[in-house]
Amino acid sequence: MTERTVGRWVDGSSPVPDGVRIEIEEIEAHPARCVGEYVAALMDLPDPGIYTYRRDADLWAARQGMEPYPAAWHRAIVARVAQEVPALTIEYAPD
Repeated sequence: MTERTVGRWVDGSSPVPDGVRIEIEEIEAHPARCVGEYVAALMDLPDPGIYTYRRDADLWAARQGMEPYPAAWHRAIVARVAQEVPALTIEYAPD
C-alpha cells in the first residue's frame, strides 16, 4: 500500500478494503478493551493499585507475549484506568 492509496481512503475517493477496515477497527477497539479489563479487575478492591513501566523491555519482560506495544502505550492505558477507578495507586514496577 502506498501513501497515495491511504490518501484516497482518507479523502473518500476510494473505499477502504474490508480486511484493512477490520484491522483498523481492531486497533481502535483494543485500548478500550484493555482499559475495561483493568477496571473490572480493580474496581472492587479496597486499595486498588497497578504497576506501569518506564522502559519497553521491562513491560515486555513482565507481560511476555501479551502486548507488542511500548511502555508509553501502557502508561496511557493506566492513565485511562485511573479516570475510572477511584483512589487508584499507580507505581512503576520494581526493577
